[in-house]
Amino acid sequence: MKYTIMKYTIPRAALFLAAAVAGCQAAVAGPNVLIAQKGVGAPYGSRDPYTCSSKTFPKSGPITAAMARQYVICDAEEGDGSTRQIWLLEDVTVDVGRGVVTHYITKADQDPNGKVYALRGSLKQYLCSKVQHGEFENAGKNCALWHETGATGKCYRTTFGDWKCSMNALDTLQIGGQPPPKN
Repeated sequence: MKYTIMKYTIPRAALFLAAAVAGCQAAVAGPNVLIAQKGVGAPYGSRDPYTCSSKTFPKSGPITAAMARQYVICDAEEGDGSTRQIWLLEDVTVDVGRGVVTHYITKADQDPNGKVYALRGSLKQYLCSKVQHGEFENAGKNCALWHETGATGKCYRTTFGDWKCSMNALDTLQIGGQPPPKN
């Protein structure tokens, strides 16, 4: 059986192959583990920060850029609504280098038999304070922003099998009075 799309004829097997390739690419990228902490961003006039439902994918082998990006976000975003400030990331891009076995531990929870993966990329990091009204009105300008275009970092697996990923750029300037990120 053949299907005609516009003026090109595509064999049915080719359509199945294309669907299979797309499915494999999605499986390699990994699941979406980011979960918004509902309502936490409201006091800051921002979107809700993310946490991760799980930090164990992939169970073996190297970490993908898509999973490293998610873990960077949920390791960096902080705030439960009870504090005066909240940390949020936006526009996060991540490249993952090849894994390197280290013969020393740089973090107490690092798996000494696992590989460490170098990260590079960019992100926007926001530090937002709670919205105030009245004499000290700050709505819409209650965040500091750092454009971290040359960010570097690493991902490693802990002795419990969780991934920890972080990335930052230490040479960026803070821009105050910025609006918070929204959904």
